[in-house]
Amino acid sequence: MPVLKQLGPAQPKKRPDRGALSISAPLGDFRTRCTWGAAATPSGTPPPPGPLPPNADLELDDVIGL
Repeated sequence: MPVLKQLGPAQPKKRPDRGALSISAPLGDFRTRCTWGAAATPSGTPPPPGPLPPNADLELDDVIGL
């Protein structure tokens, strides 16, 4: 009785490169990214106050809310 060999496909299936499947390749460690808070500053700290208005009659307490 003859023995039948099972032959594989003529062209072996090649798995596509992992980088070709993603939109962009990973760029280093994702844990070291800067997160921006609600005030659009790093770590959510409020932005520094702008320059004082040119009104001479304003007191500093009125400007900063004390």
